Amino acid sequence: MDQHLIRSSLSIFSSRRGKVKKTVVRITGFLLILLMVLAGINRVFKMKYGDGIYSLTKFYEQKKDSVDVLVLGSSHAFENINTGTLWDEYGMASYVLGGSRQPSWNTYYYLKEALKTQRPELIVLEGYMLLYDADYEESSRIIKNNFGLKWSKDKIESIKVSAPKSQWAEYFLEYTQYHTRYRELSREDFLKNQGYRYYDNWKGFGCNLDTVAEVGTDVKQVDEVSPLYGKTEEYYRKILDLAREENIPVLVTIAPYFLIDEKSEKMFNRVGEIAGEYGDLFLDGNKLVDEIGVDYQVDNADDVGHLNYLGNQKYTKYLGTYIKEHYTVSDRRAD
Repeated sequence: MDQHLIRSSLSIFSSRRGKVKKTVVRITGFLLILLMVLAGINRVFKMKYGDGIYSLTKFYEQKKDSVDVLVLGSSHAFENINTGTLWDEYGMASYVLGGSRQPSWNTYYYLKEALKTQRPELIVLEGYMLLYDADYEESSRIIKNNFGLKWSKDKIESIKVSAPKSQWAEYFLEYTQYHTRYRELSREDFLKNQGYRYYDNWKGFGCNLDTVAEVGTDVKQVDEVSPLYGKTEEYYRKILDLAREENIPVLVTIAPYFLIDEKSEKMFNRVGEIAGEYGDLFLDGNKLVDEIGVDYQVDNADDVGHLNYLGNQKYTKYLGTYIKEHYTVSDRRAD
């Protein structure tokens, strides 16, 4: 009798265990399908700005340790430093990892992210945004300079330093920022590389093809120094500290732009002083306009001071020659 009860109990237990197992399998299968659907929706709906988000998307596709010259900064980096020219003229394997109006704190976290897969021979920091004098950028810039990062502790820290605490949830829950994009969706959102061959082998550089004639200001004689904004300087130093820890030299440079004024130039002089404290070189294009050969009548692209397809080649050739004279960077054209 006892054996019969035991067998009966075991049978009931086995039956229930089988049902529980099937239920778990079904729930797991449902969740996996749901995650795949959500991932597909996210891929279509997510923002794909080329001036911040997509530069990271394509950077993650680069082969490990394939970037010898890592260029960091704002649009003054990705519109003025021509990766094609660096390759054609000097054989430098470079990538511009930047974002629109990128503050120094976002540049710092971009560098941390880059060093997870790349070991550059040189870091080029374009320092235009070291003029920035506030604690937070506007919402669209926060999105462009954070949403391209893969989820990690560094991304969380980047968001936290990019926005007031009261707004953190808006940026941690990214989907709330773009789930209503269905009205904006186009064919490109569904295609690899947005359907543009331009992005197939993209290295983060965006060439501006317009020409807006302007007249620049001569700041060659400006030698006074003005302080940088506290938070901006803090993360500028963090960038230089991290590079030093990794034993990677940094070239801090300012691409020439016609809107330069004495106030800004005094701050750039401070940028150069700080670079010198770390033993890094500083190249201020605003004081080298004649040597570079930039003519804002033909080389300027817009009313905010980016160089066009002519100007960026002049500046990049000067930059490339300077790099060759002062650093050891591999020539990969024979690879």
